[in-house]
Amino acid sequence: MAASSVAVPPLPAVPDVYGRFGRFGGRYVPETLSAALDQLERAYEEAIADPAFAAELDGLLSAFVGRPTPLLFAKRLTKLAGGAQIWLKREDLSHTGAHKINNTLGQGLLAMRMTVSQPRRTPTPPPRLCAGCWTIRPAASARPISRDPI
Repeated sequence: MAASSVAVPPLPAVPDVYGRFGRFGGRYVPETLSAALDQLERAYEEAIADPAFAAELDGLLSAFVGRPTPLLFAKRLTKLAGGAQIWLKREDLSHTGAHKINNTLGQGLLAMRMTVSQPRRTPTPPPRLCAGCWTIRPAASARPISRDPI
């Protein structure tokens, strides 16, 4: 069987300058978020180029997730597949058993690097139980909202 001599066109650089992947996809966000996403993108690019960031993330993943998880050679599956070596990555051995903690640690570390903190909120007074009723009413309310049990 002869190999085809059809030239394959090179893949375009994706995403393009507008954040699109060809005709489809891209970053479609409200205009008010564009500046924040640009700032996040710049911080991410700086962080992944910094060996200290990678080392700190690796340390967190080791301490809190149990990384790196081991590889297991699948001897019988390799034999069944005709000799192609098959290895299994034991992600089930990580402490959380899921990808979420990997993403969360990376995002948290990036937020700390960007010195982003949670916005301060004005404290609200706690709700009070009204006398003689079973429902909660706001502290400013002069009468019970309802006598129905919760």
